[in-house]
Amino acid sequence: MRFRYLLPVVNLVIDAALLIAAVHVVDADRLARRNPYPLWHQSYERIDPNWWRNDCWYRPQAPVQAITSGTLPATLTVAAIFEAFIPNGATGWRLSTPFDFRWAGLHFLCAALCWYTIGRWLESRGSIWKKIVAIYVVARVLTIPASMMLEYDSWWMLCYMLLILAWTIFAMALVVTVLLRLWRRFSSAKVEAR
Repeated sequence: MRFRYLLPVVNLVIDAALLIAAVHVVDADRLARRNPYPLWHQSYERIDPNWWRNDCWYRPQAPVQAITSGTLPATLTVAAIFEAFIPNGATGWRLSTPFDFRWAGLHFLCAALCWYTIGRWLESRGSIWKKIVAIYVVARVLTIPASMMLEYDSWWMLCYMLLILAWTIFAMALVVTVLLRLWRRFSSAKVEAR
């Protein structure tokens, strides 16, 4: 099975479904207001950066949180690019409703590259890693209905934190694996030199 092609496609479908869920959540919130704001509004003008950065009460919708936590390396890459090149930086998505199209497009590209790399890496690994990634992908599929039903609930925050924890554990395991390989390579080189 070609994981390098399957993983990006599956995760792009999951992210697209989560974006559709984000539109649904924003539309439901918009229609519940007395004076509804426009559903599709993209705003790219520069505003005072301190106002947004100090505005800690506003969180993205749960489907957008599921996208950002689902592929954390892509999220960090997109945030760095936005901070460097886009007005309002990584918080600029708050100005557009239901989401910033630039952010979504760049995130889809970075996520596809991330999952392609993970898929290539998986093709040279054992079956245990493939099972772990398969379980993670199933968990991402389950975030689609969970993000719509459990929005801003403590259960949703638990799901969100578990996705972040999974990426943290994966990163730590990857760092430990690389350090062990380097240690073995340099310790065997010292033995051969003697």
